[in-house]
Amino acid sequence: MAGLEGFSDSLAGGTVGVAFIYASFGSSNAKVGLAEALQGISSLVTAFPAGWVSDRWSRSGVIKIGGVTSLIAGPLFGYAILEASYAAQNDTVSHRAYIMVCISFVLFGFGSGIANGPAQALLADSIPTGSRSKYYNILFQAYVIPGIIGPLIGIIYFLTYAGDDWDIISLRDLMLVGISLQVPIAVCMFGFRDDLSLGRASEAVTERTSEISTTKSTGLSMSNADGIVVETPLDRGLVEPLQKPLIDDGVGNVLPPLQPEIPEIQAVDEKKREEEEDGKFAMHPRAKYVPYIVFFSGLIVALASGMTIKYFPLYFKNTLGMTPAAVQCIYVAVPLVMGMASCIATCLGKRIGRVQAILLLRSMGLVCFSGMVVLDTKAEADVWGREWIIVILYVIRTALMNCTYPLEESILMDYVSKNSRARWKSLESIGQAGWCGSAFLGGILADSYGYTFTFVITIAAQAAGTLVYAGMLGVVIGEVDDEEEQEEKVREGSLYKAAESGYSALPNRGVQSDEIEKPVDVASSGVV
Repeated sequence: MAGLEGFSDSLAGGTVGVAFIYASFGSSNAKVGLAEALQGISSLVTAFPAGWVSDRWSRSGVIKIGGVTSLIAGPLFGYAILEASYAAQNDTVSHRAYIMVCISFVLFGFGSGIANGPAQALLADSIPTGSRSKYYNILFQAYVIPGIIGPLIGIIYFLTYAGDDWDIISLRDLMLVGISLQVPIAVCMFGFRDDLSLGRASEAVTERTSEISTTKSTGLSMSNADGIVVETPLDRGLVEPLQKPLIDDGVGNVLPPLQPEIPEIQAVDEKKREEEEDGKFAMHPRAKYVPYIVFFSGLIVALASGMTIKYFPLYFKNTLGMTPAAVQCIYVAVPLVMGMASCIATCLGKRIGRVQAILLLRSMGLVCFSGMVVLDTKAEADVWGREWIIVILYVIRTALMNCTYPLEESILMDYVSKNSRARWKSLESIGQAGWCGSAFLGGILADSYGYTFTFVITIAAQAAGTLVYAGMLGVVIGEVDDEEEQEEKVREGSLYKAAESGYSALPNRGVQSDEIEKPVDVASSGVV
């Protein structure tokens, strides 16, 4: 689903989409920003109620409702695109088409607000705590790499059929291809399942450390001579329930086997194992503030980014005078570099710490962004290679600022309890609404003062948002390798053999799947 979304966005939501709306409705940056603002507001209205319902009812059920909304929004947007292009061919502006574009953006906002939080929460529920960066990196790669396909199609189409010109009809055709992908994306939303998520293994750091002295039982436990409740292998979902045959006394009477007591040392070893496992997630006194810092920093960066990000394609087109194929080449390079940077960021996070990696990479991105502004304002227009140096700095800047997504998501989900994850993810809608609102403001400023003016504001605000992350230095736990944890469990197999020998005539009862700590299998992680 992430791959389809990346492909669709690279056609309908990227360079082509922005250029089409800009050209079809009076060459207005403000109208581009208004449509984005409406999408953000609608997402904000629906996201938190959807997250609240998801945490109390069903994550997959709420996601399906979002799928229904997307099935309505896609065809409506496609019809608006057709009507706008017909009007543009006659040198007129269809105000009705623009209204339909705005309505479809509102519906897309509803769908995103409803489905995004529960889907992200379900993914987090399916990954062990302390091991999430790798899987968020996979998700990130699944989104950005297919984003190359859209620009490649655009390059071929512009060079072959459109004469490498910003023609309304050519933009329309590419838009329709991108919008058509919203149908299979919506269908994918009906494939999520709650019952494939993990149990305690995916609980928040704050929850696991508060349970170090608590033994969880599913009702299939044993007691030793001192009445100490001992968790059995069946409680952990690590072995199948054992049934020993009944004993024949030789005269036709069938007796149950003896119930040997589990030695007290067994209970001590089991408790020690739990404490050692949870000890990996030793909690800092300021750990409870981590989700708030992540949210506040993300909000500041979103407000800053919205002012400029949507207008970069128009900056390349209007200010640097680049052709459609040249701009599409930029957006072929961006996902490739971003994907590589994401892998580097994930590895760097394990070596020096996730917060340290985020601060380093974002700072480097801001330096590149500042270099763009200096070249745009100070360098002479006829300086050889000036435009392409700006482009290279833009590609590097975009990769560095966005490659930290897996690290940021893993930090948030490691410090948010399972029963509130959808609500925390729904709070991102505030950032999205702010992003879209600042896009509207950015369009007005760009029309009045130029694109570079908004770049300077963005750099300052993003620097402030990055500094907020410094509040988590020394607080966030290091990541662990989930494969190594599984190997440890295998090596500890001898620990369970004594317990198995104590099983006798226990009833063969099933264990609910949400109580089983099992290795993560991407194919059954709750996302289909």
